[in-house]
Amino acid sequence: MRLVADENVESEVMVALRRAGYDVARGRDVCPGAPDDQVIREAPASGRALLTNDKYFRELASRSGRVRTGVILLQMKSQTGAAKTARRLEVLPVLGPRLEGHFAVVAAQRVRVRPLS
Repeated sequence: MRLVADENVESEVMVALRRAGYDVARGRDVCPGAPDDQVIREAPASGRALLTNDKYFRELASRSGRVRTGVILLQMKSQTGAAKTARRLEVLPVLGPRLEGHFAVVAAQRVRVRPLS
């Protein structure tokens, strides 16, 4: 799975995902200094799903209508970076085939996947 991590994704999470074999680019590398609405357009243009901690991206993705690669939101506010990383590594292989055109919310105890349109 190819991902672009929004600026709010912790560096330790990105490092762990890369070690696990995921192709993860930083949002600031794909589109440096870009506002969120541009990031949501650039991620699918580069063939990557967007990885974020910001729930606002669901609205942006739905409005843009162009996010075919999907968005993953990790909603684990009280968890450490290590716990977030472990959870992502656990669910990403399952989400991969189901993510296209969808918004996935990954919480500590459950995963919700909904169409973006």
